[in-house]
Amino acid sequence: MVRIALIGAGQIGSRHLQALAHLPEAEIWIYDVSEASLQVAIERFQQVSSTTDFVGNCHLVTNMAAFPAHVDVAFITTTAQHRRQAFDQMLQHTMPRFVVFEKVLFQRIQDLEEVKAELHHRGIPGYVNFPRRQYPVYQQLKQSILADHDRSIHLQVTGGQWGLACNGLHFIDLFSFITGSETFEIDAKGLTGVPFESKRAGFFEVNGTLRVTDDRGNSMALSCLEEPFASNVSITTTKRWMTISEGVAQPMQASGKANDGWKPESAPCIIPYQSQLSHLVVQDLMKTGTCDLPSYDEALPPHAKFLSTLLTHFRTHMGWNHDYCPIT
Repeated sequence: MVRIALIGAGQIGSRHLQALAHLPEAEIWIYDVSEASLQVAIERFQQVSSTTDFVGNCHLVTNMAAFPAHVDVAFITTTAQHRRQAFDQMLQHTMPRFVVFEKVLFQRIQDLEEVKAELHHRGIPGYVNFPRRQYPVYQQLKQSILADHDRSIHLQVTGGQWGLACNGLHFIDLFSFITGSETFEIDAKGLTGVPFESKRAGFFEVNGTLRVTDDRGNSMALSCLEEPFASNVSITTTKRWMTISEGVAQPMQASGKANDGWKPESAPCIIPYQSQLSHLVVQDLMKTGTCDLPSYDEALPPHAKFLSTLLTHFRTHMGWNHDYCPIT
């Protein structure tokens, strides 16, 4: 029976937990300092487990000392400012075979390298939860681009109030996934106005446009406007175009190809929830020793560049004088 530790039972942690109810069997330890959060999380888990064939147990704990000495997979789903502490504390009480981190990994750039060194020292493979790599629509798009030897790939993400600072890394990872780019530059000159407090206390957001370019002629623009409207992801290449409406109740995809006269076609598009994905990560890790998510080492450079870019912007436009970036 697979053993899992879930560290952080808040909004995103409870959605990971719901996905784990799709496992055939598991022993799950759920940690949070808030008993109220633990209660909400187990109630959400039971909403799903009552409809599946899940066999196992969930242990609600407010002290990681209650963890077993070894677990198969640990999910660290705290907010970013607590994730380094949670990682260090976890290693005092249990040894995981694999660790899956939520994004943003950490708020301090130095933590990125220090945790990498610790993972390597202990021989623990780490992964970062950028779930768009698991979406069928993006997996199929990448395969089509590879098969056609496509080039000059441009991504455009446009929407309102979608949280560019806290969610931009999701799309930077999507850019890396589709293009295969490992190094790129981020230009923040298109950000507008003064950073402002997000809906979550203690964190800040930005509006405007971030531009990403690599050394292969590929590019991306991430645009977040003040007015609320659903986000779209558009991809254009020399041979195709596609637009995916992610932020609506019934997602759609529209596409066209050069060899078909760019004739537009549209179809429904499946955008999975987190509660439909995390168990697949566990099953892949147990079966093959890897999964669709990017490795920690792969996700580290974009994190470092993104944090550095936003820190410079915060220091310039709001007088931020700390060594951490207030995003999660």
